[in-house]
Amino acid sequence: MMRKTRDSHNLSWFEVYRGGLLLSFLSKNDAGQRKLVEWIEPWLPFDESSYLVTVHDNTYHKLLAEYIKNGQIDSTALANEIQQCRKQRPKLLFTCLAAIRDRDVSAFNSPLKKVLNDHLKKEFGSRVASDFCIEATILWHVAQRAGITPADLGEKQAALNMTRESLGLSA
Repeated sequence: MMRKTRDSHNLSWFEVYRGGLLLSFLSKNDAGQRKLVEWIEPWLPFDESSYLVTVHDNTYHKLLAEYIKNGQIDSTALANEIQQCRKQRPKLLFTCLAAIRDRDVSAFNSPLKKVLNDHLKKEFGSRVASDFCIEATILWHVAQRAGITPADLGEKQAALNMTRESLGLSA
């Protein structure tokens, strides 16, 4: 069991949280998802356990958990951190999240497609890419829950999105 305290400098939380969030959407486990996002706090340290993610990926997921918890993005310091980072991916993911919050379908679609197209080209500079894009998949589910239906993503991009239907599960 992971225990978080403000002095937990080597807390490995990111991959467990992100995978759990995806599985909670796919299994429709809202109670488990609530527990998971309640666990995420803005002060959590950067999880250095995965060489595939950056501090800004961690920051984006803290904001995502905040949005899932209360439908808002209140941590302006974290949001500013994303806006000031050099990497495009966290900025695109945050733009999608802000569009979901604002119920703006058109502002959601373009950055989502960019995330998916970037995933098709590469994943973190190597062929580590998986058969699906976990970040876009989570955003797609968050959008669906908010009543936003993304525009047609294109065949290759849609194939990167894991849904209950794509897994052969009942809707």
